[in-house]
Amino acid sequence: MPPPLACWAIVNAINPTTTTPSDICHRNVEASSDASDRSADTDAFDPPIRPVTTARPTPAAAITVTATQLATMAATLANVGTNPVTGDTILSPLTVRHALSLMFTCGMYDYAGRWAVDVGLPAKSGVSGGVMAVVNRQIGVGMYSPRLDDHGNSVRAIKACVQLTEEFGLHAFEFSNTGSSMLGVYL
Repeated sequence: MPPPLACWAIVNAINPTTTTPSDICHRNVEASSDASDRSADTDAFDPPIRPVTTARPTPAAAITVTATQLATMAATLANVGTNPVTGDTILSPLTVRHALSLMFTCGMYDYAGRWAVDVGLPAKSGVSGGVMAVVNRQIGVGMYSPRLDDHGNSVRAIKACVQLTEEFGLHAFEFSNTGSSMLGVYL
């Protein structure tokens, strides 16, 4: 099992590669730091994000995980920081909120905008073909397929997520699916 904090670390490798661009790692760290800086809460991230000053891939960008472990990480985020396998709470709700926000806005690199429209789920891809996606308070999905598109995301994982969201109405802004909405309780 990866260490508990790997559940929201930047996961970029199932088969680590030395071709990981360091600018991607720096962009991820900058995005995390920006979100942390904007928060009035000093405990916005557990632990705080520190800038990376290295030209080679960092340990967070070279974690070896399986698709099952990616799914467990995603399910932990979907379960508001509690690992569904062990029952251990390893992330605070605020950390989960920040992580999912970052995943939704930039987790798929330059494809993030199109991903938000087509799939509509917080997700994080890795340069080896790993992708994890989260349906808030419902499910976490982990996938691996090494063929990448021009943005460095898994071609098959994107297709699988598009199919899942269309088939089950999982898009964050899908209004025709009442799903597990609490809205009916209050109306």
